[in-house]
Amino acid sequence: MDIEGGELDFLEENKDYIKNNVKYLLIEIHEFLMYKGYENKCLDIIKESNMKLIKKDGISFLFKNEKL
Repeated sequence: MDIEGGELDFLEENKDYIKNNVKYLLIEIHEFLMYKGYENKCLDIIKESNMKLIKKDGISFLFKNEKL
């Protein structure tokens, strides 16, 4: 997912879908948004969706759904 700053809105609107249907999630969280706590908000939503961090590389995060 690389939607230039729209990641948080997308995650908030699609929590249930992600939790029940998405096995892997690759997301890029832009540095210019991190100072607003944006990164933590995104990561909290993802982790609440049964996702476990597999790899982080710079601003890219790879998660796997532990329930699927």
